[in-house]
Amino acid sequence: MSFPSTTAAAGGGYSLTVLGLLNPERIARIWASDIDPEMLKVAGKNLSLLTPAGMAARLDQLKGLYEQFQKPAHLEAIQSAGRLMGRVRENIELRVFQADVMAGLSLDGPPDIVITDLPYGQMVDWNGGQGDLNRFMDSLLAVSGPETVIAVCMNKAQKIAYPGAKWLDRETVGKRKFEIYIPSNLD
Repeated sequence: MSFPSTTAAAGGGYSLTVLGLLNPERIARIWASDIDPEMLKVAGKNLSLLTPAGMAARLDQLKGLYEQFQKPAHLEAIQSAGRLMGRVRENIELRVFQADVMAGLSLDGPPDIVITDLPYGQMVDWNGGQGDLNRFMDSLLAVSGPETVIAVCMNKAQKIAYPGAKWLDRETVGKRKFEIYIPSNLD
């Protein structure tokens, strides 16, 4: 059984946390990066749920909220956190760091999986134009190995047409799509 590392090039770590909770026995490392320090705080908090200490802290927080407000939603969250506690393990390596993917990334080695959500809407400065998408893919492929899988979530209007990456699959949900690529040198 392989133990892949996972890297996120953007965001608050929600997708990586879910991935880690669903596959704790298959993931040894999760590296999360973003250019925004506030998003890194969110990612760190979310990813801490993959450790016994982080999940215990969240469980204590939920218990305090339930004692204070007596809301059924807090009780349900306590029960859910209790179930999730059995899925976390001690030895997962978590690394949250600031990086501008457009300026290039520096990793300790190639990740097995890259999961990223491209910037969109009015919340970001990056306009998502074709030149930016090519620079984005340049940066990801520069740190990827020959077997790295790159999963990109983006809005339906964004298009990746990059010669260094081979498209494998696509799913669309609402206004977003999720595409999977590998380096094109695998042919």
